[in-house]
Amino acid sequence: MEPSPIVERLQQKQMWMYATFAVTEMLGVLAVCLVFVWAGKTDYLGGFAFGDGSSQQFNWHPVFMIIAFMFLMGNSLVIYRVFFFMDKLVLKIVHSVLHGTSIVLIVLALYAVINNHNVSGSPNFYTLHSWVGITTVALFALQFVVGFASFLLPGAPEDVRAMMMPFHRFMGVLVFVMAVISIISGIDEKLIFKDSAAYADRVNWGTVGNILGCSVILYAIGIASWL
Repeated sequence: MEPSPIVERLQQKQMWMYATFAVTEMLGVLAVCLVFVWAGKTDYLGGFAFGDGSSQQFNWHPVFMIIAFMFLMGNSLVIYRVFFFMDKLVLKIVHSVLHGTSIVLIVLALYAVINNHNVSGSPNFYTLHSWVGITTVALFALQFVVGFASFLLPGAPEDVRAMMMPFHRFMGVLVFVMAVISIISGIDEKLIFKDSAAYADRVNWGTVGNILGCSVILYAIGIASWL
C-alpha cells in the first residue's frame, strides 16, 4: 500500500530537515577547525600557550568560546527536536552535559583573556564586544542554574516546570543570539586590533578570520531553522 500524499509530504519535509541539520553540523565543525587554524598558526595569530599571560594564551579565548557558545550550545538548543524519538531523560542529561562542558570552556576562555590583559597592562571590559560577551556569560550561567533546578533535579512540581518552560526556551534562544553577536564582534575586533592596515590589504589571516565569521553566521542560521 502506497503512503498517502500527506505522509509523503511529511517524509520529504523530515528528509530535508535532517539534511539541513547535517549541513549545519558540517558548518559548525568547519568553524571549529577554522578557529584552531586562525589562532594556532604562528603566522596568523601566533599559536597557543597557557599560564603565561601571553598573546598565545589569549588565542585560546576565541577557540573555547566558539566551541562552547556556538557549537555546543547550538546543538543543545535543537537536541530535543532532532532526536525527538529518544528517551526524554537521556536527552535532558545530554542537554545538561553540553551546557556543563560549555561552562568549563567559558571559564577557561575568560581566564585566558583576563589574565592576558592583566599581564600586558591592557584594560578589561571596555569594548562593546566585552560588554555583550560578559552579559551573555551572566545570562547563560543564570539559565543553567535555573534550568538545572527546574528540569533535571527531581522534586520540582510539574506546574512549576510547565510555567518555566516558555521562559527557559526564550532565554536559551536569547543567549545563543547574543553569543553569536559576541563571537562575530570579537572576531572583527581581533582582526582590527591585530593590524588594521594589513587586514585592509587582505592578508591570509584576515581572510581566514572573515570565513570563520561567515561560517559562524551560517551555522547559527542552520540552528535557527530548527527552532
